[in-house]
Amino acid sequence: MDPLAQLNDIHIPQQVHGWPVALGWWLLAATVLIAVSYFIWRYVKLKRINKIKQTALNLLVSEQHSPAELIKILKWACMHYFPRTDVANQYGDQLASFLRQALPEKKQSGLNENIGKLLDTHYRKETDHQTQEQLQQQIVYWLQHALPPKAKPKSNVGEVK
Repeated sequence: MDPLAQLNDIHIPQQVHGWPVALGWWLLAATVLIAVSYFIWRYVKLKRINKIKQTALNLLVSEQHSPAELIKILKWACMHYFPRTDVANQYGDQLASFLRQALPEKKQSGLNENIGKLLDTHYRKETDHQTQEQLQQQIVYWLQHALPPKAKPKSNVGEVK
């Protein structure tokens, strides 16, 4: 008798299935899905917040406007980000001080010192092209650096010092 004849054939084990997937893979997939959803939500939110700013900048750059139209575009953009009562009835130096306060401190030096006088140019019958161009540049500068406003720290009302 042949000793090799007594051996049984090799049995191949059953195929190992990929399902059910281990818990770690489910957690990883859920984490990735949540992260992607969060970033999409933030992107859409930022686009929505910056839409008015971008529209105002496009209006200003697209063509030449009179000083009254420039201020109208500026106030239109401001009223979307700030309370209407803070912006609507402001003009001249009052509007200029509001614009300065709305800018971050680092960017306030870029705003012209006589912005109040530039904002009053729409009351004149005729304005020279240089003044009009300067007003437009100042408004574009302000829109680029002040909007959307950063969240201001909450006031500590009722806090004992």
